[in-house]
Amino acid sequence: MKSKKIKKIDDPMSGGFYSAAEAGRLLEIKNAGKISHWLTEHPKDMAPLVNRQYKVIDGQQTVGFFDLMEIRSINYFRKKGVSLKNLRKVAINLRNELKVDHPFSTNTKLVTDRRDVFIHSAEESGDNILLNLVTKQHTFYEVWEQFLELGITFNMETGLPKNWVPVPRDFPDVMVDPRFAYGHPTISENHVPTSALFKLWQAEKNLKIVGDWFGIEKSLAKQAVQFETRLAA
Repeated sequence: MKSKKIKKIDDPMSGGFYSAAEAGRLLEIKNAGKISHWLTEHPKDMAPLVNRQYKVIDGQQTVGFFDLMEIRSINYFRKKGVSLKNLRKVAINLRNELKVDHPFSTNTKLVTDRRDVFIHSAEESGDNILLNLVTKQHTFYEVWEQFLELGITFNMETGLPKNWVPVPRDFPDVMVDPRFAYGHPTISENHVPTSALFKLWQAEKNLKIVGDWFGIEKSLAKQAVQFETRLAA
């Protein structure tokens, strides 16, 4: 399988900044300790699940936007029953296969049988041949569950995510884009942080006032408030 040539992006001012707790809040992972565990090297000298964008400073578990998208994928596979041991193997093999630092965040098509993780290795020929990223063996399957890249827009040049709409069906205008508000949720129209809209609504209890203050439609203010309320719950 030919490796994708995905350029590395190193721009700390547009990389997004999240604590483990903030990442857990956005991804609806109640136990932020799980995220910290995924970011830590394995005691048996295995690489961490996530090759973090930022170095640890004073013990702070700060992650970037690409890290956030990787954590999202890891959480998906964990929910499907893939073990941490196998996911660590997958992370190593994917980095070697794709030559990238953040393979779980790329637009590579990954699938799972609830034990192992696979990558399409003969997509160009149309054959449904998959490479097992745990055992490195090729397998043929006709029906597989596709990993959903729901709400993510990818950079076609780099293969990395540009932005993410966390709940596209209910809040299509709430976006996470590392270029704005340090990667925290904003309204896509003018990139006002949803947290700012929510705080004003808490004070005024009037969506029209909130919308007028920030120069957006009442419906967008409503999305922001309902989105923040969902996260708070």
